[in-house]
Amino acid sequence: MNDAQALAKCVTCLLDNATSQGKWEDFQSEWDPIITGLTCDLLLSCGMTPDTPWVVARPGSVRCTLLHSIHWLNNSIQPDGQFGTDFWDAARLGLLIEKHALHQFFPAYSSLKSRLLTTIDHDCEASSDSQWRGPGFSAAALEYVLLTGDTERVNNLAARLARTQTTDGSWKGPVNPDGQTTISPVWHTAQCVSALLGSAVAAYQQPVRSALDWLKRTQDPAGHWASVQQYEIYFTAYAVIALMHDPAGPSAELRKAVGYLKARMGPDGKCSDLGGTLMCGLALHAVVGQTVGANLTMADFVLARKNLARAEAAETALKDKESALSIAEAEVARYEKKYGDADIVFTKRHLLLLSLVALLVTVIGTVAGVYGLNAFISSHAGVPVPVGTAAPSSSPTQTDSPPDSLRKEAVAASVGPRVDSTSTPARKAGSP
Repeated sequence: MNDAQALAKCVTCLLDNATSQGKWEDFQSEWDPIITGLTCDLLLSCGMTPDTPWVVARPGSVRCTLLHSIHWLNNSIQPDGQFGTDFWDAARLGLLIEKHALHQFFPAYSSLKSRLLTTIDHDCEASSDSQWRGPGFSAAALEYVLLTGDTERVNNLAARLARTQTTDGSWKGPVNPDGQTTISPVWHTAQCVSALLGSAVAAYQQPVRSALDWLKRTQDPAGHWASVQQYEIYFTAYAVIALMHDPAGPSAELRKAVGYLKARMGPDGKCSDLGGTLMCGLALHAVVGQTVGANLTMADFVLARKNLARAEAAETALKDKESALSIAEAEVARYEKKYGDADIVFTKRHLLLLSLVALLVTVIGTVAGVYGLNAFISSHAGVPVPVGTAAPSSSPTQTDSPPDSLRKEAVAASVGPRVDSTSTPARKAGSP
């Protein structure tokens, strides 16, 4: 995987992780503003425009443009001009607006700019209690005023940075009570190198040379700069960006650091977390640049690949549906051929259902017949039939009838012994 392919994977991963609001989220929600701002900077630097559309490759296929992100960023600027967690976040947003001429999309920029300039004039290095404060803040401020063309502030900030460089060539931020720095000097030093070289002031070439030598001396043999957890990726990426400014050209240390970042990338382009992916993308963009081949920007390349993947997925889904349709049509044709002349068609399932219904009717009829026969037998069980008596004739001319004595005996037998209601008193309810 070459550098351009690695950058394309990072950019694709970032595009696929945009939210419906247009922002990028990581494990620390307070970092969402700065991660979103830096991601916009990377995508615009790769050739995208604010209204370039893309589709997020996940269920629902959210359609996005950077206009959504820009709107979210503008709404994240507080009325007093604050943005993100500290001055550095606000300065990076100012850089984004000035670098890509996004003024028309940021109605709240005036309050942001006013606060930035006020903070710069009152020593931005110590402007907050952030653990990140220090030379890195001044470096971001220097890059910002360079874009605004404010020569006086450029000279003041460049001189301030030169005065705060340590004797070993590095820049350091606040230290803990035990004398250890809170944030790695790599973060501060790399940014100071980029800002001072960008100022194009010849007087600062020697401080930059010393800083670049310090970065090379402190690089781990594996290619990274030691830190904790994902910050190892973050700070290595900043060092790569600084080494790309080396007037002596690409060095062995630079190639080793780029190789380390590429080795940390997963198959989907993610490098540890979304912040690590973003920093890998920024570092690789510094190495690769905007174009991939002749007249093809990185954004064009990535979006073309994404659209090709979507088209191939849609084509595969269409072929699957066409195959299922062909099978269904063949099945219909088979049934039409087999039963085309039949008025009524019974399937095996229909016959089974009919057999079950017939069986049920038979069972019900049998049970009903048994109950009816039992009732008939019970109702005639006590009636004696006279032996030797001729059956009554059905002829209308027959006038003979059984003797009265036989009729009385039959009635008496059917009725049973007579009970005289007047001789036995009725029981009371509940009596024995």
